Amino acid sequence: MEVIEAELGGHHDELFASFDRTPMASASIAQVHAAALHDGSDVVVKVQRPGIGKILSSDLRILLKLARVLDKVSAKGRMANPVAVVEDFATTLSEELNFIVEARSMERFGRIVAAGHAPGGCGSRRCTGS
Repeated sequence: MEVIEAELGGHHDELFASFDRTPMASASIAQVHAAALHDGSDVVVKVQRPGIGKILSSDLRILLKLARVLDKVSAKGRMANPVAVVEDFATTLSEELNFIVEARSMERFGRIVAAGHAPGGCGSRRCTGS
């Protein structure tokens, strides 16, 4: 609740009519909770795990050190360009930690699907957008 209240600037009782503290889904960097707004709208709230940014930053520093060692000591390892791989991974991970980027992508995807521009359309297990 601390993350939600800090990000949204208010106590959860003021922000939501109800909030299920038990996550409906959970992954490595975040979890999703069911909630309802005061106007009666049902919503889901995706919450980043507290401290995950620092943990991942530390892990990435370790990976980068290992990649640099591999780059120096192994010709085969150097062919895989391990430093670039870790740097690319860090960039992707940074984008995943930024929920604003994710929200914009979801909005764009929604517009594409709603406009009927999804190549191949949607099936029971996938939707394809451009």
